[in-house]
Amino acid sequence: MVDAVLGLFNSVFTGDVSPPLQKALTDPQILIGTFGYLLLAPLLRRSSLVDTRKGAYKRCMIAYNTVMAVYSLGCFLVTMTALGWDYGYGGWLRALTGDKVVELYTNTCPSPVFESRLFVWAATSFYYSKYVEYLDTAWLVLKGKPVSFLQTFHHFGAPWDMYLALTLKNEGLWIFVILNAFIHTLMYTCAVPPPPAAARRHRLPPPTPPRTAHAPPPLPRTAHAAFGRAWLRVTRACTAAAATTG
Repeated sequence: MVDAVLGLFNSVFTGDVSPPLQKALTDPQILIGTFGYLLLAPLLRRSSLVDTRKGAYKRCMIAYNTVMAVYSLGCFLVTMTALGWDYGYGGWLRALTGDKVVELYTNTCPSPVFESRLFVWAATSFYYSKYVEYLDTAWLVLKGKPVSFLQTFHHFGAPWDMYLALTLKNEGLWIFVILNAFIHTLMYTCAVPPPPAAARRHRLPPPTPPRTAHAPPPLPRTAHAAFGRAWLRVTRACTAAAATTG
């Protein structure tokens, strides 16, 4: 593994790879952004911002998860519209940008998908959102919780996936954007906590439906219990009688 990584970097810096790929792999933007992420958790753990009290950073996290859920849903819908998978509801958006429905797998290079303003805008903004998602790790560290290797690997690699696909105009980028945006919509929505118990207590009870003139009044709880016991005795008696006759 180490030899493969060293071989890749040796190829990049000695010119054994194509110039576009070499330029992409040596771009300071992606290098500083992703390798700087690896320093995020250690630096925050040594800061005075760590707060393990219950409810710490709760409002900030709710706001962050809400914004990211809405944004991810927007990227998902815009990408679906660019590809024509909007069931006709996104025609006004394509007309607004002057785009046509993108055709995939045409064996042309670069792919026509990069001629769509909607797709390029959604994909580019989605790339930059990968840096915003570093806050997923920051919240865990600030709350004094551990960060798994899977999360570190994902947040380090996701910007690389988006950056290389955009820079090298890889048509398969649409798969990453649609799936990741859809999953993040669900993930960030589920991360938004429900209203606190105090707010639920202050809600008005649901209105009771009006009783008709012929409807009997509701039985009290004691009557319900007595009816239930009587019904149980009847069913047991019927079962015993059926077993005897059988």
